[in-house]
Formats: sequence, structure tokens, C-alpha cells
Amino acid sequence: MVQSLKTITSLGGWEIMNEPEGFVYEGKTHSSTCFDTNLLKNTGAGQFWTPSHGTKLWIPMQNLQKFINWQTDAIHNEDPKALVTVGAWSELSLANMFSDKYTKNYYSDCCLVQAGGRSNGKLDFYQVHTYTHNGKYNLMAPFKVLL
Repeated sequence: MVQSLKTITSLGGWEIMNEPEGFVYEGKTHSSTCFDTNLLKNTGAGQFWTPSHGTKLWIPMQNLQKFINWQTDAIHNEDPKALVTVGAWSELSLANMFSDKYTKNYYSDCCLVQAGGRSNGKLDFYQVHTYTHNGKYNLMAPFKVLL
């Protein structure tokens, strides 16, 4: 697909996945801070992967990061000018600005390369989504709307 579309000048970028945190194994301890998802516990991460029989089948963060790293690498190898991103569900998984106690950039160059091993598999820009909870935005939300 990249090969066929890389000459289209109106293509702004490639989004590898929208809100992958919905499938992540939240609350999982790991020796690497890139893969440890304890800070995501009870935040809404991991909420999308509940089959009809009620059992949660989460995907480890490292697996999601490897997928993103490999897909980004493949796009960059086919089209070095292409811009690649992932649509993060929250600032909690996309920023280090509030300390590792509250937020972690799981899509940093370091974490993606550590997970997938491909140095050309780094994102070019970030997308962050923000939602209200009980009618209010998180104190760390990057975009706030006065309701």
C-alpha cells in the first residue's frame, strides 16, 4: 500500500493503530519501564479486549510496541519521506512530563526500538486523545474544554 500511495502528495501521514492501549495488559510489572504498565492500572487501558465469554485477553505492551516499531520501519524503508504516528488514547501513555509515577511515553524512540529492535521504526509525530471522566478532564489532560 505504501509503495502504491507514496507519490500522493496529499497523504499527510500513516497511523499505525488507533488507541492501542485499549488492548494492553495494564497493571503488568516488567523490569523495563518501557514495558511495565502498572501506572495504567484502573485508568481505562485494557478495556477493549473482553470477549463475549467475559475473559480478558490482554496484549503485553512490549508486543504492541514491537508491532508499531516493525510497521513504522517497513513504511520508512519503502518511503523515507513518510510521516508515521499512532493515536494514543491518553496523555498517560504518551508523555513523560508529569513524572513516571503518573505518565510514561510508551511510544518514545527508546521504547519502540527496545521492543522491536528496528532503528528506523520510530514515530515522526504523536497524536493524543483526551476524554472526560464523570464530566471532567484529567488534571494532566493536554486539551481542556470548559463545560
